[in-house]
Amino acid sequence: MSRPRTRMVLLAARAQLGLAEQGADLLEQKRDALLRELYREVRIVFAAHDELEAAAGV
Repeated sequence: MSRPRTRMVLLAARAQLGLAEQGADLLEQKRDALLRELYREVRIVFAAHDELEAAAGV
């Protein structure tokens, strides 16, 4: 069953769309922050690996 196309329905749909866009932006920011953390940890692991290789004389 479809909803009547009234101004109130349109305003409610716009509000819902705005909330969905805010949620998408928040998820994108979270993804970016998690990727920054991951890359930082990867750099630490590679640095430790290089130190171990240097200490082992490889």
